[in-house]
Amino acid sequence: MTRPLLIPHPGNPGDEIDAIMAIATRRGDMLSLSYRTCGRRECVRWPPPLPSGFSDGLWQHSCFEAFLAIDGDPGYFELNMTSSRRWAAYRFDDYRAGMRRAEAVPHSPFIWTGFDTTLLIQWRLPELPQDRAWQVALSAVIETLDGRKNYFALAHPPGNPDFHNRDCFTLRLPPPEQP
Repeated sequence: MTRPLLIPHPGNPGDEIDAIMAIATRRGDMLSLSYRTCGRRECVRWPPPLPSGFSDGLWQHSCFEAFLAIDGDPGYFELNMTSSRRWAAYRFDDYRAGMRRAEAVPHSPFIWTGFDTTLLIQWRLPELPQDRAWQVALSAVIETLDGRKNYFALAHPPGNPDFHNRDCFTLRLPPPEQP
């Protein structure tokens, strides 16, 4: 289990959320994620609950994200999830190129605890090789009540926020041990 801390982008316009704690664990083709915000959560515009399902454009509002790749492969996956219980999964052939829906789907119901703004979700990722380590980038877009957007990630490359940049893929989840 890995418990990294997502840090704010230096250009964030606000300080309502100080940091975001995350947990990422892997079992076979399953990825379990947990995100918990720290700060003045009441100042965040959280998407209201909806029936669970796929939606494009989730990153335009408060959204938690994970990006996954394999060493030496320019392609990667993007997973988006929100407090509304809406989600999206995409596959890219290269940096922001060849985007299409991925076969990844949430494996279990979302758990969103609004009182401490924690999101828990499991994903089944059959398209990723199970015998290789996964490079992971964890990130979040946090929209404040006045519409400003703040960006959080494990690492930020220079310039504007860019979660697709491979410099953000700093977490490594090894393949499961063979019996």
